[in-house]
Amino acid sequence: MLKNIYIQNYDGCNLNCTVCHRQYNNYRNFQMSEKIFDQVCYRLSELYIKQKNFSVILGFGGEPTLDPLLFSRIVQLKYILPEAQIGIHTNGVIIRKNKDELKDKLDFIITSTLGGLSGKYSFETITKLNFEKHTNYLVNL
Repeated sequence: MLKNIYIQNYDGCNLNCTVCHRQYNNYRNFQMSEKIFDQVCYRLSELYIKQKNFSVILGFGGEPTLDPLLFSRIVQLKYILPEAQIGIHTNGVIIRKNKDELKDKLDFIITSTLGGLSGKYSFETITKLNFEKHTNYLVNL
C-alpha cells in the first residue's frame, strides 16, 4: 500500500546546498510538460479508485515553487484526488511570495533547510495547524 507519491514537476532550484543531490547531477531546470502531468494525473486517478489514503508531494529534487504551473497543478490534483493529501517539498525561501495562496491550496508543506533554528540540515512538516507559525519563521529568515 502506497503512502506517499512524489512528483518531480520541476528540477530547477534557487539554492545550491552542499547536502543536495542536485549538485552531483546534470540538472537543467526541467519543467514537466502539461501533457506528461496530465498522464501522471490519469494514472493517479486509477490508483485513487483502489486506494484513497495517500499523499501526493510535488517537488523533492527541485524547488516546486519555481514552477510557473504550480498552482494549476495543485488545483488539478485536488480535483482528481479529492480525499488525498496534497503537499510540496520546498526549501521555503520563496514561500514568502505566495504564503496565503499556498495555505489555501495545500494540506501540508515539507521544508528542508540548511541552517534553520538548529544550524543543521533538517526536515520539517508544516500542516494547516502550524502553518502561520512556521511560514512566518521562513518569511523572516
